[in-house]
Amino acid sequence: LEKERLAIIRRDNQILSSKLADIMSSNGTVDNWNNYANKSLNAEKRQRELKRIAQENQAILHRITHRQSEYRRSRLDEEWEKVERLQKDIAHYPHQLKAEQKYQKKVRGGRVGDPMSNNMVTL
Repeated sequence: LEKERLAIIRRDNQILSSKLADIMSSNGTVDNWNNYANKSLNAEKRQRELKRIAQENQAILHRITHRQSEYRRSRLDEEWEKVERLQKDIAHYPHQLKAEQKYQKKVRGGRVGDPMSNNMVTL
């Protein structure tokens, strides 16, 4: 038993001495490169979560696109016409007059040098 223990110690000492000899004979650089690919420990869980979220988003999109509108276009049009009538009734000047005034140009007419003779001419 004692001989086996001594044999194991000698073998371990020889391995250590050979490692020390290798270190002493080298130029002192350390081999500390990690040549393994990084692998996330929870990549599968994140992928499952991503798929679940995508499916939920698709379900929400389907519900939104296949939902009937609660707004009636005809009712909105009627309300807009009512607003336009109210605006027309409240307006100080007629609505048509404003559009026509865009195409009128103020020019001086009459006698030369008379500041009081201003005429409106439609172009």
